Amino acid sequence: MFNGYMFRRWLMERRSEDVVGVSRNPRCCPLATFLLKELGVERVAVGERFFVVRPGFVDERGYSLPSWGRRFVELIDASGGEDGSEVTAGVALNILRLVEAEFDLSEEPTEANL
Repeated sequence: MFNGYMFRRWLMERRSEDVVGVSRNPRCCPLATFLLKELGVERVAVGERFFVVRPGFVDERGYSLPSWGRRFVELIDASGGEDGSEVTAGVALNILRLVEAEFDLSEEPTEANL
């Protein structure tokens, strides 16, 4: 459905100061914003271990987050304080780079790893 390479590319297409989400908010975190725009679905919610998409009015589907995605959510949420805060593309990209030190996200997507 998506991978770290696609997410990194999406973040890099934004200006560093562009707000791409809100920490500690499952419907507005950077990954949720990315999935909402990339998948063209009605609603997305990203948790610590899973994400749910609502492609239509009633239909809802849940998926496990990949390991790198779980780590990214953990670090984004830790950066935002108790109530959360706006996350810019620059901050999200810096956090993603920390995640890349733990997980290999460098591979361009192929049919096999989408």
